[in-house]
Amino acid sequence: MTVSKDRLPLIEHSPGLKEFFTANPAPGVFILEAARESEWRKAFAEAGFDMLPTTPALTVKESLSPTQDRLTSYGDCVENWIGSFEATSEIIIEEISTKIKKLSMSAENKRKLEARAHKKLILTDSQLTVSNRPEERGEAGGLDHRAKIRLTERALELDNLLEITTAKEFDLEKRLVKPLQLVKSVSEIQGKPPVFLVEGIELPEEQELQIPITRISYLRMLKSSLFTP
Repeated sequence: MTVSKDRLPLIEHSPGLKEFFTANPAPGVFILEAARESEWRKAFAEAGFDMLPTTPALTVKESLSPTQDRLTSYGDCVENWIGSFEATSEIIIEEISTKIKKLSMSAENKRKLEARAHKKLILTDSQLTVSNRPEERGEAGGLDHRAKIRLTERALELDNLLEITTAKEFDLEKRLVKPLQLVKSVSEIQGKPPVFLVEGIELPEEQELQIPITRISYLRMLKSSLFTP
């Protein structure tokens, strides 16, 4: 059986099929065990590939070697059920894309994940773990208030800490904060944009504080585990 390079992930992520391959003589070339044909047909059907044609019988005269017999007979069937692979692939990509859209991350990182899915590099939910997601910014500052808001939301989601730097007269003041919530305060003055406030506990003093996003000069997210005794 021969499989094109772009469809190899479909085979690799179907562990129930691998046990029927007796050899892999070249990339994309697999030899199926003829004696277990009924078993691997059932396995292919359970995996969603139920369009395998009946294997054509070969005579001794047509056979050059057992290996070539298998390559010829099972290679001929690939074109008939490759459409099933393609259809299954599209369904998987569509499902993964839907789940990516629901993830809490920036639009840019969602776009990167979807690009991986369309290249068939992501085929299961387990691959959508934090470790496999595109690296997100762990800091924000200046006038990029939107980035500071996103970073605060991310810290709340991951239960992480924030290192908040604010300007104090002619100096800078740093605080280590355990964020509790991000509050949106809407002004009564028409046309004035809302103010976002970071509410949390300053560590190690454990004092409550509330800081407007616009007052934060620099914001950095830190893992809580780094400060756990």
